Amino acid sequence: MMRLNAPNDQLSNQRLSVVMEHLAQICQRQDVTIGSLLHELNVYGHMLVCLLFAVPFLLPVPLPGLSTIFGFVIGMASLQVILGKDPWVPASWRNRKISSDILVKMFEAAQRVLRRTETLIKPRLGFFAHHPGFVRFNALVVLLTAALLSLPMPPGFNAPPALAIIVLTVGSLEKDGVMVIAGYLLAILNVLLFTAVFSLGMDGLKALLGFI
Repeated sequence: MMRLNAPNDQLSNQRLSVVMEHLAQICQRQDVTIGSLLHELNVYGHMLVCLLFAVPFLLPVPLPGLSTIFGFVIGMASLQVILGKDPWVPASWRNRKISSDILVKMFEAAQRVLRRTETLIKPRLGFFAHHPGFVRFNALVVLLTAALLSLPMPPGFNAPPALAIIVLTVGSLEKDGVMVIAGYLLAILNVLLFTAVFSLGMDGLKALLGFI
């Protein structure tokens, strides 16, 4: 099992890019299981679990058999926020190994993006991120978006809900209410997109987009 060698309260004192760099260095040494990854990420909070399991959907890396699992993990982590419990996945999944290459790519990609955006992401409108009511509401939005992420859709349709989850979780972790609000807007757009797909079908959606 991987160990992070970081105290439980360090997230409040570090930017997320620093956390990503540390996690990438740890995962370069060995493959880890979903259970051990969840255990260690819980040091930093449920929203970091959601963030990291959403990042792969924006990367050009194959995820055979993992798309539904990752979406489920995000959904369960956000549900546990609502219920006030630790992240949970079925016991049969906890021992499933994740390639260190995939994890390192996840962490390094997240680190690069965060470093480029840290000048824009900063604590503001903090009640959207730390007020108990909004903490649960944010988790509910992530849960609903994770459900969209887990649907069996054509290639490319995982990216929009993943982006909404990433924006919302980064806003929550960095106490940036503006980012949280942006996450709400992206979640609404995802609901509209998927509703259009299921109502009109792919051909109907293409025709609608062409008309617009």
